[in-house]
Amino acid sequence: MALKYRPEIDGLRAVAVVPVVFFHAGFAPFAGGFVGVDIFFVISGYLITSLLLQDITQNRFSIVNFYERRARRILPALFLVMAVSSVIAWAWMLPGQLESFGQSLAAVTVFASNLFFYRASNYFAPSSELMPLLHTWSLAVEEQFYILFPLVLALVARWRTRVAVLVFGAGLVLSLMLAEFLIPRAGQLAFYLPPTRAWELLAGVLCAYALRHGVVGAPNQWISLAGLCAICGGIALFNLQTPTPGLQIAAVVAGVVAVILFAGPGTIAYSLLASKVLVGIGLVSYSTYLWHQPLFAFARIRHLDHPSTLTYLVLSVLSVALGAISWRYVERPFRERRDGAFRISARTVFSGSILGAAVFLALGSALGTRWLAPPYFAKLADVEQDIQANLDAVSPYVADDICDIFPASDWRIWACDPFSDPLPLEGLTPVGVAVVGDSYAGDLAAALRMAGLSPLQGSAPGCNVDPDFMDKGCRDFFDHIKSAIAGQPLVTEIWIDASYLPVELTDAALDRIVAYWTIGDRMLFFKSASPIFRELQNKRLAARLRGRTPAHEPDLGEQSWTTDPRVLARLAESGVRHIDGGRLFCTMAPGCTPALEDGRYLMRDKNHLTVEGLRRFGAALVADLACGTSPALSAAARCPTQD
Repeated sequence: MALKYRPEIDGLRAVAVVPVVFFHAGFAPFAGGFVGVDIFFVISGYLITSLLLQDITQNRFSIVNFYERRARRILPALFLVMAVSSVIAWAWMLPGQLESFGQSLAAVTVFASNLFFYRASNYFAPSSELMPLLHTWSLAVEEQFYILFPLVLALVARWRTRVAVLVFGAGLVLSLMLAEFLIPRAGQLAFYLPPTRAWELLAGVLCAYALRHGVVGAPNQWISLAGLCAICGGIALFNLQTPTPGLQIAAVVAGVVAVILFAGPGTIAYSLLASKVLVGIGLVSYSTYLWHQPLFAFARIRHLDHPSTLTYLVLSVLSVALGAISWRYVERPFRERRDGAFRISARTVFSGSILGAAVFLALGSALGTRWLAPPYFAKLADVEQDIQANLDAVSPYVADDICDIFPASDWRIWACDPFSDPLPLEGLTPVGVAVVGDSYAGDLAAALRMAGLSPLQGSAPGCNVDPDFMDKGCRDFFDHIKSAIAGQPLVTEIWIDASYLPVELTDAALDRIVAYWTIGDRMLFFKSASPIFRELQNKRLAARLRGRTPAHEPDLGEQSWTTDPRVLARLAESGVRHIDGGRLFCTMAPGCTPALEDGRYLMRDKNHLTVEGLRRFGAALVADLACGTSPALSAAARCPTQD
């Protein structure tokens, strides 16, 4: 007997997919729309477990049949989107983009894209918006979970129901605890991996057990409505700073559980979710989900920047339209039955799956290695060479090969103190400044060296300067740097330079930073951010391809956060002095652009300086701070003392 159809579950799918689409479109009211994926995980766990328990009870469970159903459900629409995306990528993408796309294509084929994107990108970073297959990470998580779950369920289902529920409940708690443990230490790892997502799927598993064994009574008006409100609240109130998939996400997961268990006929939640519009969108939600990210990503690639709000609205509607077409002409034929059997045979499904996987693996390899490069790549060769030259050019004073520590856990290899450690540098004057932070601090120290001054340096790319946001490697490294500074009486100033998000610049965070980096009576300096030029290299390439002059619009977000009057006032109250990175950048870069009139570039990527950029920034820095703001620079520059 087939499971009873529940239209409200399809409505719940619509509540999941629409916020995800609008979140990726950048619509502000849907800043928490990413929780749509968490909703999908709970629904998936519930439906899959319900089907498997039915098969096990009726003695017709087969792992082969399970994977046949998964292949029918997942692969046809996925292969279609991958094929269309591959054609557009080959026609539109720039070299680096196409290489990354090819690698992601191969990863998607073997359901390992979560691992690929974990290594390649931060899901919430702007650069991720240009990855057409980024959203497939969630499919990979599900399929990895379902490698063993059916067999585990078949084993556990033989036990008493109470024991089975305890086993899966314990798994849920352990998974959530692991997520909570990893989020502050390795947030990206927690976001992408099945062990930290399993608790959401297991919440759905427990729903299936509760309904199958009558643990839950009649539909409940208020519990189901509260659940729906919890879901909507998460979508409206969460944002990019919400730790996920941690305890805050549990509020949304609990809301989904409440709807699944209590939104029966006669409840308001049921009436809303079972409406024809939501059910219709829910039916095509899988294909809609597959189409939306490629549409957005390719639009961004084609526009070289963010498309208009109207464009995103049109693409959002188009996602649903393409989802409906895919559902009608691709998904349904593979899942329809005739005379009790599937219209398309299992043999065709498995052979087609194997053939499709082989084709996409080969195609991904060919694109990822440029073996199948588009002819227009030849027009970009000289720009690529110049970009690579900027990346490869290393002055003897550039910090990357001197004192930057990466990863931070390897700090014992290097200690960069010009007053006590021999450095492979000549002609530099030690200056009583310690520069600390992430890769920004590496550039700042290098700029000082380009100006003839050698600071003590403690920089580790990716490390936060707020002790509450440091992982263990960063904390050990910075504790070591603090000891080095404390033991070096010639260092009189500590310059802090790092990349910040708004959440890292709250009053409490600023107080922690000041407290942690206060070492004796040494003077503290806080450097605010310079402009960021996102997609700098790709814009150069795209401009050459289209016969235009590159237009590099600065992103002033981080600069505005770090120069917010509240931030500067809070620091000033603690006696911290300000180094205005944005003003200094514009001093050394005419027009505040990353390019000089002769075609040379001051930036090697979106937020790091070339050798020429370091030289100019160092000169501007010394001219601005010496003989004034910085006593240490004044002493090194032998400025006249003021009576």
